[in-house]
Amino acid sequence: MYTMKQGNSILSVSNVYGIGIDIQDITEIQSAIKKYDLKFLNKIFVPEEIEYCRKKSNPSQHFAARFSAKEALFKALGTGIGNGFCFTDAVILKKKTGEPYFKFYNTTEQTIKKQKLEAFVSLSHSKDYSIAQVVLISNFTK
Repeated sequence: MYTMKQGNSILSVSNVYGIGIDIQDITEIQSAIKKYDLKFLNKIFVPEEIEYCRKKSNPSQHFAARFSAKEALFKALGTGIGNGFCFTDAVILKKKTGEPYFKFYNTTEQTIKKQKLEAFVSLSHSKDYSIAQVVLISNFTK
């Protein structure tokens, strides 16, 4: 059993199921958006994510960070994309505190529930790159 602190809560963690990390060149996302616009965006993001990112002063940074988080998630799950897993089934939202979290749908949601997983995600970006890390914990208790 591993114990860690999150905010004011002490968390007991019985098992790290998977860890994923992804780094993304922001200009690649920017180029894809410029070339394909909604055709690209709708394959990766849901309308709520698109609206959130487009409101930012540099939307490409925020799209890239969310893309990185989704890539990191599927690495942590060990599934990759395909076989029922798709980018739009893992939505990045923000708590009132600004902390990002996932909302899952379809096959991704079923897998997360079946494996009794809790996902923790961290996003960051600079001018040129975004990075995200996802840690999946099984049998998670607060």
